[in-house]
Amino acid sequence: MKSLLNPKKSMFISSSALIFISLYGYLSSDSPSLTALIPLYFGSAILILFFLYNENNKLIAHLVLGILLLCFISLFMPLSKGGDLGRVTRLLMMQVACLYSIICFFLSFIQARRK
Repeated sequence: MKSLLNPKKSMFISSSALIFISLYGYLSSDSPSLTALIPLYFGSAILILFFLYNENNKLIAHLVLGILLLCFISLFMPLSKGGDLGRVTRLLMMQVACLYSIICFFLSFIQARRK
């Protein structure tokens, strides 16, 4: 169970999901908009921080958590506009990936606090 809730692994999973899903959404659209690439930038920032992260670096952990929260909340705006099923599914998949990482980080913060 602990390997599923590893913050570093969750960073890689969420950054990969944000990058690939937003890139797919941009490239598969009939009328692509640059705003579709915003999650790609969030995912790229998380991926860069993934390589700098270690278990004892609180600053990077908090930066990643802030980026994840910002991305998770900002994905509600396009979701509220609706759209086709593919678009809504991609947005929900990115939100689930962000939420998974947020939960992993919160649990690791709680675990570190108990020690």
